[in-house]
Amino acid sequence: MQLRSGLLSTQVLLGGIFVVLTLIMCIGIFIMGMHVGMARSQMHVGRNLQQAGFSKEQIRGMGMEARPGRRGRHGFGGEITQINGNTLTLTRRDGTVTTVVYSSKTNIRSRRGDDVTLANLNIGTHIVSVGKPDADGVIQAREIFVLPGPPG
Repeated sequence: MQLRSGLLSTQVLLGGIFVVLTLIMCIGIFIMGMHVGMARSQMHVGRNLQQAGFSKEQIRGMGMEARPGRRGRHGFGGEITQINGNTLTLTRRDGTVTTVVYSSKTNIRSRRGDDVTLANLNIGTHIVSVGKPDADGVIQAREIFVLPGPPG
């Protein structure tokens, strides 16, 4: 009877160890997947900015190179061609157009990171907008980087 009881407690202990090790392995796999997803997301922002005509040096200068913690961001760079209230229309060199909406929570900065006022957003100003597009593709800007001139 005592032998059977000892065998049962050993089986329970081994089962518990197996469950704990399985959970640790699953958490590790999840964390690795999150890092891969963040890196892929950041690559898309960099590719979008390069398609807009920005050089790799300009992208690095804007702080847009791959770094952890930049999840769910979409960047679009171009020239402001229309301003209607808090809505900006941006046009790239290739003619691609998108709409960007900013709010009082939007950080507006120069390429070097200095704070910039809304007065700096004029038709002809070159910017990069970073935020999340809504269902209609309108970017809800979290950050706007004002550039000194056209990319190139």
